[in-house]
Order: sequence, then structure tokens, then C-alpha cells
Amino acid sequence: MKGKGIYFISGIFIALALLNLDPARGHGKDFNEAVIETIKEYPTDGTHAYDWPKKSQGKEPYDGSSEDIFYQNTRIMKGNGKGSTFCCGLTLEVFLKTADKYLSDEIQGSSPTQVPDAQEGFMLTREIPHLKISDFDAFKGLWFCTAVNSPGPGDALTTYGLGTILTDWSQAQPGDFMQIWRHNGSGHSVIFTSWIYGPDKGIKGVKYWSTQTKTGIAYATEYFGETGKTLDRTHTYLSRVIIPSQLRSE
Repeated sequence: MKGKGIYFISGIFIALALLNLDPARGHGKDFNEAVIETIKEYPTDGTHAYDWPKKSQGKEPYDGSSEDIFYQNTRIMKGNGKGSTFCCGLTLEVFLKTADKYLSDEIQGSSPTQVPDAQEGFMLTREIPHLKISDFDAFKGLWFCTAVNSPGPGDALTTYGLGTILTDWSQAQPGDFMQIWRHNGSGHSVIFTSWIYGPDKGIKGVKYWSTQTKTGIAYATEYFGETGKTLDRTHTYLSRVIIPSQLRSE
């Protein structure tokens, strides 16, 4: 019996390897691939401009999402009606839309929306494990960063059992959520696409997708350094979404 058990366990790991899944992280890679598919749906031609509503400008506050997002018939993210975005709101929008498609086994394209009260927006069709609607404001607060140099998405995902913070940068994959901080104290919420390596094969910078002041939604590049606007290695956080397979909808 003991021998058979060993063969059975080995068989599980072989099957997982054939499926390109890591048993230690559930369906992390699958979700990352879905994230990449989601961001490809957004135009990078300036359609979605960057707009950070400062109180001094007298602008009506919104959540940085390109449109209103509804969860269980309740609006949980407010767009500004112009399709504008800001970084942490956009990456949270991507997480929500990707989770909805992932849980519905609809990796390609968006699920049909059915928004209440004839309002325009995106309706999540599936319940996200561990994330009750009553918890969403707290989840969003963590994602948006509670303080300078905080992990942002990493805090939100780990607090609600939906992901992990990666400490080994060699394990980074396209589609990981990333919170970067610069030496001047400014930060940015982005989605990782690749590292930039120097002649010594060390990591010198990062390529990512997000929304930027000059371009709106687009791909961008930044480099690590020691001062000013360069990235601070000690406060760069990579996070991976992990939704356990047993919690996926049938």
C-alpha cells in the first residue's frame, strides 16, 4: 500500500507538470495568462487617458476604472464617464475582470454584462472566493496602498487569501501585479511583462503595462537606481493571484 501511495502521488505531480501547473501555487500561471489576454483588450492609442483627480482641481472623485463595475448588483468601482483611468484603479479593474472570466472558464473575451438600472458598465457574473461585497472597500483600500512603500495589490491579495507576494524575482511571470516605488516617494501600480537585463545579466529595469500621465494606457519601461525618479529595489513588490482550483465555478 505504501508503494502504491508513492506511485499515486508521483502520478499527480507528473500530471501537474504535463498541465504546466505548479502544485505549490494552484492555477497561478493560468490566471497570469488570462491577465495578459485582458490587458490586450484595452487600446493603447490614447482612448483611455490618465486622470488622477486632485482635490485642489475640484474634480469629482472616481475609482480610476475605465467604466463602472458592478458586483452582486452593487456598483463597487466608479468610472468618470470619460473612460479615463489612474494606475491602481486600472490594475484593480483588470484583476476583477480577469477573475470573472477565469471563474467562468471564459479566458477569451468578456462575459455578457447585465448591468442594473440601465446603467452602463461591467457586471461581474461570478462570486470571487474570499471576497464578499462587504469586504470590497477594505480590499480596494489595501490595493490602492495604505501608505508610501506599501505592497498595494500584495497586501490586498494576501489579506484575503487570493495570492502571494513573490520574493524571488527570477520567478516573475508576465501578468504578475506589481507595485513599484521610486526614491522620490512616488509610486505606480502596474502589470509586469518582463525584466530588462544588463550586460552582466543582472536586472536593471522592468517593462510593464499600466496607465501613465503622458500616454494613458500603454506599455512603459523604468530602471532601478539610487536616487530621484529611479526605482527603489527595496520597495518593489511582485504579487501573483492564486485562486485554488477547488474554488472555481463548475
